[in-house]
Amino acid sequence: MIPKRRWRAICGCWCASGSRPAIAAQVLDFLVARYGEFVLLKPRLEPHTLLLWLLPPLALAGGGLALWTHNRRRSRSAAAEDQSLFKLTAEEEARLEQFDRGRTVA
Repeated sequence: MIPKRRWRAICGCWCASGSRPAIAAQVLDFLVARYGEFVLLKPRLEPHTLLLWLLPPLALAGGGLALWTHNRRRSRSAAAEDQSLFKLTAEEEARLEQFDRGRTVA
């Protein structure tokens, strides 16, 4: 991280000069040369910064693919479950029938 005093020293000439675009480009070039492309909020699109530009969309697509795969597998496993687990036995149906009629079962 660059201290504030250093930023002021680097950019001091920017305020004193009347040619802001030229000075701004010089300041950005100096910062990039010294600290790398990561100091820019929007790095330049060049061959050595291609990974910076492609990694976020690829990570987002990979995450979406992982979620889609997970949901697809989960729905398939739920459909393949044994349906006999959800059926009541004859004894359970009789108890449910008695409960529906208002009788209590001990």
